[in-house]
Amino acid sequence: MTFVGRILIVVQVVLSICFMAFAGAVYSVQQNWKQHAAELQQQLQQKETEFQDLEEEYQQYKDEMTAKLQDEQNRANLAENEARVLRQQLEAKTAELETTKTQLDTERALAAIAGEEARERRKESMEWRRVNAKLQKDLDDMISRNRSLEDELYTLRTEQEQLLAKHERMLQHLAFLEKVVRVNGLDTDPRAYVSEQAPPPLVVGKVLETRHNPRNGQDLVRISIGSDDGLLKGHKVYVYRVAQGEGARPKYLGQIRIDLVTPDQAVGTVIERAKNGVIEKGDNVTTKL
Repeated sequence: MTFVGRILIVVQVVLSICFMAFAGAVYSVQQNWKQHAAELQQQLQQKETEFQDLEEEYQQYKDEMTAKLQDEQNRANLAENEARVLRQQLEAKTAELETTKTQLDTERALAAIAGEEARERRKESMEWRRVNAKLQKDLDDMISRNRSLEDELYTLRTEQEQLLAKHERMLQHLAFLEKVVRVNGLDTDPRAYVSEQAPPPLVVGKVLETRHNPRNGQDLVRISIGSDDGLLKGHKVYVYRVAQGEGARPKYLGQIRIDLVTPDQAVGTVIERAKNGVIEKGDNVTTKL
């Protein structure tokens, strides 16, 4: 037998086996399809029942979820309203907080100003206390001084009363002496005895001022020597001018009679004037030539 023949035999055997298997399968299917169909129908009914149960559960779940969703929506709306109210309250509280903060800042500023004013018032009060203490001390000193002055015033009044009494006695005594002088035929005018008083000591001074008296036409001269230098009312002094050039002699200007005397100055009337002699400020005066 050839190789091809062997292959054909093998193919024939394989095909025979395949046809036998196919025939067995067809037979098996032909015998079991009704049972399988019944099983499938039963499974279908079971699945439909399960589907209806699931659909009922789904509808129930859907209803529950719809109710819950509505509840949640209502709660959300309520929460939104509450949130809006809370936001409004928050805004109001924020505005109130800002107002309170502004008021607090204002109060702090006012407190700082009040503190500064209090410190200034305390400082001013302390200063016034020192001033009052000083014034009180000055017042005490013035009271003490016033008491001392009152004592001195009392003493002076006592002395014044004594002096007035003494003055009254002296006036009475003077009147008595003038009466005695007149009875004896003597003059009571002191000017009548000016020439008899002691001559002034040798002193020199300066002419301080000259003035013409238009009432009586006399010239008045104020000089720099007075009673402390031994000058008295009624004394006569001479006025001269020191020579300016070499070999020149002092120039005699005139004579003054003293009418008013103070401790360091005197005023007199020109009673004698040299020819062409004009007494001026700065000229020299002396009691003796």
